[in-house]
Amino acid sequence: MAYQREREREKAYMKYPLASKTWDEAEYQAVMKVLGGDYYKMGSYCKQFEKAYAEWAGTKYAVFCNSGSSANLLAIAALRHDPRCLTVTNQHGLA
Repeated sequence: MAYQREREREKAYMKYPLASKTWDEAEYQAVMKVLGGDYYKMGSYCKQFEKAYAEWAGTKYAVFCNSGSSANLLAIAALRHDPRCLTVTNQHGLA
């Protein structure tokens, strides 16, 4: 009950929502389709996503990583292999 009163009080002060539902049913179904498979990190949907992302980005390859730490390690390995290699990570990477 106290929690509900606190939420009502927060709503009264908020002029805009801090978070809201933005996914539609098609996106929920797509997520469930991937999660229902055997491999959602290295399976066929991941390969399709990497290919589509590479095409969108105008690059030859794109690689999905399971975490930011893995992405950072992969970026360092790519740069060691070829210093001209373009690597993209988030703004908080290697911090």
